[in-house]
Formats: sequence, C-alpha cells, structure tokens
Amino acid sequence: MDIAAALKRGNREWYDQLLNAKSPREQPGPQRLAGLVELADIIYEDLQSCYGVYASLFHGILKVDFFTLTFRQLERLVAEEAWVLTEELSPKMNLEVASGLFELYLTLADTQRFWSCIPGRESRSLALAGIHTPFLPAVKLWLQVLRDQAKWRLQGAVDVDTLEPVDAASKHSSSAATASLCLSHIQELWVRLAWPDPAQAQGLGTQLSQDMCEASLFYTELLRKKVDTQPGAAGEAVSEQLCVVLNNVELVRRASGQALRGLAWSEGANGLEGVLPRPLLSSIQALDEDLLREAHTVTAHLTSKMVADIRKYVQHISLSPDSIQNDEAVAPLLKYLDEKLALLNDSLVKENLSRVLEALWELLLQAILQALSANRGVSADFYGRFHFTLEALVSFFHAEGQGLPLENLRDGSYKVSGALCRNKFASVPCSGHPCVGETTWPPGSSGDSEDCHFPCRGWRRSCGYTNAPPESALSSSTWTSSSRGPWSRTGLAA
Repeated sequence: MDIAAALKRGNREWYDQLLNAKSPREQPGPQRLAGLVELADIIYEDLQSCYGVYASLFHGILKVDFFTLTFRQLERLVAEEAWVLTEELSPKMNLEVASGLFELYLTLADTQRFWSCIPGRESRSLALAGIHTPFLPAVKLWLQVLRDQAKWRLQGAVDVDTLEPVDAASKHSSSAATASLCLSHIQELWVRLAWPDPAQAQGLGTQLSQDMCEASLFYTELLRKKVDTQPGAAGEAVSEQLCVVLNNVELVRRASGQALRGLAWSEGANGLEGVLPRPLLSSIQALDEDLLREAHTVTAHLTSKMVADIRKYVQHISLSPDSIQNDEAVAPLLKYLDEKLALLNDSLVKENLSRVLEALWELLLQAILQALSANRGVSADFYGRFHFTLEALVSFFHAEGQGLPLENLRDGSYKVSGALCRNKFASVPCSGHPCVGETTWPPGSSGDSEDCHFPCRGWRRSCGYTNAPPESALSSSTWTSSSRGPWSRTGLAA
C-alpha cells in the first residue's frame, strides 16, 4: 500500500470529522466562525506536533516527509473554508464578527509561517497566500477595539494603584508594570499579524503606533490626576508618591519606545533594511518628547516642594555674620540637601535622579543669584561666603563623579553667579583686611594678579584646600552625623 496515499486519506478523514463537529457547513456564517477558529487552532497545534515530533520518526523509519505532506494538505483544506466564510461574512461585518475574524486570521498567519520549513516551496503556491485581503476590514475594526481595551485596562490599573513600589527591588508601582505589559502585548500582536501587503501594513502600523502613543499619554494623565487627589502629599518636602510617579513615567517611556520600534513594517522594495519607516520614527520621537516633558513637569512639581526651604537656608548664609567660618554658614543647607537627596536617591531610578539633581541645582543657583542681587553695601566676606557656598555645592552635587558632571554644574547660571560674586567683590575695598597672596580671585589664579584678595578667613583658609572644597563644609561642628553626605553615602540610584 502507498504510505503517502494512506497518510493523505487519514488526514482528510480526520479533517472532515473536525469540520463537521466544529463548523458544519449547514450553519449560518456567524455561527460557523467560532467553530472555524477552534478548528484552525487544532490544525495549527497538530502541525506543531508533526514538525517537532512525528516528522523525524516518519523520515527515519518510513523515509516519508510526513510534515510536508500533512502541511500542504491541511493548509489547503483550511484555506478553502476560510476563503468561503470570509466572503460570506464581509457584508455582515460588526464587532462580534470582526473579533472572530481577527482571531482566525492570527491563527492562519501563524500557520503560514510553517511554509518556510517546506523544502522546494519555491515551485509551489501557498493556498493561504492572499488570504489577508478579505480580513482587512475586520482587522481595522479590531484595532479600534484594541485601542479602547488598552485605555480601559490602563484606567483600571491606575484606579487600584497605591503608588507604592511593587517590591523592594523595584521603584515603580503596579500600574506602570501593567502599562508596560499592555504595550508589549500590542507589539507582540503586531508581530503575529505579520501583514504581508506593504502599503496596507503601513496604514495599519501607523494607526497602531498612534494608538500606542495615545495610550501612553493617557496613562501619564491618569497618574497626574491620581497623585493630585492623594491626601497628605501637599505638606511633604519630598513626596515618595511623586517619586513613584516619576519612575512610572520613565518606565513607560522606555517601554513605549521599545514597543514602537517593534512595530516596524516592511516597506517593500523601496525600504531599507534595518531602517525604521519614517512615520513610525516620527511617532517615536514625538512620544519621547511628550513623555520627557511630562517627566520634567513631575520633576518640577517634586522640587517645588523644596523651594521654600532652599530659600530659607540660602537666607541663613546671607545673614550669617562675617565672624563665623564659611563652612558653618553653609552647613545647614548641605545637611538639609543631604537628607533630601538621600531619600531621593533611594526612591528614584538613575535617569530621574539626574533630572531632579539638575532641577535642584538650578533652584539653588537662582536662590543664590537672588540673594546676591538683593544685598547692597555688604562686606567682601559676604561674597567670599557665597563663592565658598557655590564651590561646596558643586562638589556636593558632583558626588565624586557619581552625580552631575562638573561641566554641567559649572555652566549656565553658575557662571552668572560666579561673575556676580567676582564683580561685587571687586567693587568692595579691602581696607581693614589683610590680603593673602595665595587666595587670589578668581580661585586657582597664579597669585600675581593686582586684583583684590580674599581676607584670611576666605574660603580656602576655611576649608583647608587649595581647590574647591569637596567635603569640608560637611565637617562643620554644626553637622557631626557619622553618615554625612554626599547624600548620606547610601549608594547612588541604580
């Protein structure tokens, strides 16, 4: 007996039994659809078994290519049913029909991928080739449903979110994990869809990317509204809930960028290998800008709670008598910053910690500028004290190379503050103060300048360093904690 003929006959009998049980032809189209989806799933699972288990056995014992024989036969049979049913259902398209057709198409697309395992496939046509065409209206409708489902899922996740880290190893909350998973699922769905027509794929992919961008921004809007309604957050200098929200935004920013890049569709012969389609790239860039803007908004909200305290401590430096050492004047500010940054360091991921450090640095510089501009007729020690403060803060925020880069710290408003200190200092006569040659202005000069010098209790003599004071200001008698900064030595954000 011909083994191949026997196998084909067995396959056909098995298929007919399945068809009659799951999707009998005498039923109306909408009723048959659910059964055909189930039948297609069974065939796909059977082909997986044929390829992974039985193919090698049949080839080794009977020298028969069992998988190729079975795939060609079952693929043709299920394609015939799919073509007939989609033609019947096209005029009856609604949400329920679209849902069933979408599910059916995903299984058929998975089945088509076995084609790459068939030897000599170039000489034969695939019965499922072109099957995507009648499914296009259903896919478009289902993607609209997917957009609404994603928003519903995000709304539910934020509603039950307590804005606390999901575990000790994480710094984001449960809703961010759900949002990331939702975006990942959409991207995986697109990969399964594998739409073969380049022009249609561009339309579908562009719409899906816009929906994902909309969902990401919708999530951040929900977060912002939720944290605004939380009790007790308004009086805290550093809100742990705002830290979690900031981490959530950063996690979704990374997850959305990765998911969107996974939507890359084929542009046909005109496309470049490895290059993202221009519409997709535009969506990625626009969303990243929007989420970065949202992150900066949350950062500003977080740091705004520290503005009053920062101004108070800067005023303390401003009002400190010339008789005290510079490190004593700046110690309360550094102690306050160390306590707050220790909390922020524990609560924020690295990217967000950098954002907060940059925002706090600018707040400090503006407060110092305001203090310098507001005082008239003060002593040279006043300006020396603020220059000492600037250098102590540079060292503090640099954190031995683990914080902000020195070139960033010494730019922008820092230059303005330094210039104001220098100009104001130059306008104050030195009468009554012995000048010391090694403390020339600006710090680090050769000492040969004819400019006015700092008095003995200037910043270099106070800190005992010839360069910017790295941690001298932290050694003041007013601050003797054994765990003192930078940032209480708790280790930098991961």
